[in-house]
Formats: sequence, C-alpha cells, structure tokens
Amino acid sequence: MTCISTLDFQTRLDVNELLAQYSHFLDHDRGPCWAELFTTDGVFECADGKRLAGPAELATVPGLVHAKGNGAWRHIITAIVIERGDKRHGLTVRAYGPVLDMDQGGTVAAFFDYEFTLRFAARWRIAHVLATRVGNASAPTVGVAAFASAGQSLQ
Repeated sequence: MTCISTLDFQTRLDVNELLAQYSHFLDHDRGPCWAELFTTDGVFECADGKRLAGPAELATVPGLVHAKGNGAWRHIITAIVIERGDKRHGLTVRAYGPVLDMDQGGTVAAFFDYEFTLRFAARWRIAHVLATRVGNASAPTVGVAAFASAGQSLQ
C-alpha cells in the first residue's frame, strides 16, 4: 500500500461507478448485468472456499441474494482504496462491505472485507473478488454464503 495515490481522477470515477453498479445489480436481481461487470473468466470467491466462475455462474448470484433477503438486503461498498496492480492494465481495490437488512430496520446483516482485482479492456471489469466475512452479524447467510443454505453447489 502506498501513502500517496498516483491514479488519475477518471480512473477513480470509473472504479467507483463499477462498484456502485456491482451493489445495485446485486441487490435488484439483475443477474446478467451483474455478470457483465466481470471479465469473461471472472471469479467471485469467499474466504470460506465458496467460488463462482464465469458468466453463467456469476449471473445466478443476484437472484439467490434477492430470494434469500426478500429483496431487502443492500450491499454498501465503502472505504475504497485503489492501487495499481501487478499487471500493466490492472488495479487492486480494497473496500469494506456492510450488508444492511432493510426488513430489519437497516441493521447490519453481515460485514465483508473485499479485495477486487480489476482489468482494463475498453473499460474496467472485475477479474476476481475475494470476500472475507468479518464478525458475527445477525444474518448467517448473505451474498454468496446464501448458496450453502439454499443447498446450492458452487463447484
């Protein structure tokens, strides 16, 4: 991690827009749109080992999240740190991710530390996401973790 960012303003705007779309598409059951935010070989994984790869698997996530949370979960991505990645056209983004349950008065249902790897090819896309759950919030199954309780396999 560097102390002073050397990223241009447009890149910061583009990344923030990408992360906003990530949350909105996830929370509003827009599976194909959410999958389009990823590279064609994109991966979403949880630190507990659950993993989804490719457009077909990724497109299923918003529907499962919507069903499990009755359409009332809201994923908030905040405290965003953007750094140049190891590759020429890559970025690493670290962020916090509280998930609010609006059916429960906006209580925090879960909290994640995110690490995104982004690649640029005409626009920024997500190549990889690692979501690490932090603490013991009220709802045990949020996001990809909802797969396990729904009897879904991530393999």
